[in-house]
Amino acid sequence: METHAILPKEISTRKIADFVKHVMADLHATENTNLTYVGSKLGLYKAMAYAGPLTAQDVALRSGAPLNTIEKWLESQAERHYIEYDPIMNTYTLPTEHAIAMTDSKSPFYIGGRFLSPKTIRPEKPENSLVATIHASNCSEEHEGLEDTSARFFNKEYITGLFQVWLPGIEGLTARLEAGIAVADLGCGRHGATTLMLAEAFPASDFYGFDNYESSVERASLLAKEKRISNAHFALATTEQVHAHQYDLITLIECVRNIGEMPELLRGCYEVLKPNGILVVVEAKQKDRVEEERYQRLRSAHAMPVGYQHEANFIEVGGDRSERELEAVARAAGFTYFNSVAETTLDNVYELRP
Repeated sequence: METHAILPKEISTRKIADFVKHVMADLHATENTNLTYVGSKLGLYKAMAYAGPLTAQDVALRSGAPLNTIEKWLESQAERHYIEYDPIMNTYTLPTEHAIAMTDSKSPFYIGGRFLSPKTIRPEKPENSLVATIHASNCSEEHEGLEDTSARFFNKEYITGLFQVWLPGIEGLTARLEAGIAVADLGCGRHGATTLMLAEAFPASDFYGFDNYESSVERASLLAKEKRISNAHFALATTEQVHAHQYDLITLIECVRNIGEMPELLRGCYEVLKPNGILVVVEAKQKDRVEEERYQRLRSAHAMPVGYQHEANFIEVGGDRSERELEAVARAAGFTYFNSVAETTLDNVYELRP
């Protein structure tokens, strides 16, 4: 039966209009994310970095990308204030600060690897091989349709933190890794990026990457073979596999807050950690009190409500409640030493010892 949009008096047309504008803003943001991926993939940000004002033709020549694509991309990026536009000279400039964030993979502010391919992806079904108390959670769940974007992000963004901040911040850890210890990376992910980086840097140590998806284990194992990193081993996060060793070091990178049973997870880590072992927990910021996506959308749209801005500021200055909660759960699990090792743009790093 055909229906018509006959609105009763109690329906607010203004509310409808506001909602439509809200949806359109989200669609616009999605489109911009896709175009940002294009800019990263085609090297447009790198072509503009530190080059000063450029015309569309200049960007096309420097990048080798088609001019019609460049023109549309520049207009969109200027509208979103990623780049600056001079209407008199008809030129575009990528500010130095933006260039650092989008192109300098060694900078702690690097964000250029965060953008995924806009192609359709299909989530795979989880395997039934989780460890009852030590499981990798959704942070390890990857999708078959993804490119190597996650590996690209972790390899570039974490490498600075790992070797210049995190490891030196934990007393004696670098020396122990150089001498040779057993390391478990729980929730290593599809590419095992952190596991492989550490294994390559410290060949005397044995690294065990665990994940709850068989495809993740297969992919990481293949990469280890291709890179000839013989001291990196990957397996499903089953009780049998994880408990096959006692570890000098366990790493939990952006996994703790994604699972529902943090006490069980930390108790499980305590059980397989040697008496003089170390547990390193890396937590992503902005996930304790505010959904990260909403927070970033409001910031990018320059429409942060006053109350919400106050709440967001609380997160950015350290998120003390989250740290206190983690410490309380860690001590309840048996850990007697808890230390904040480092704080980067995106993460907080903690050291726990029995």
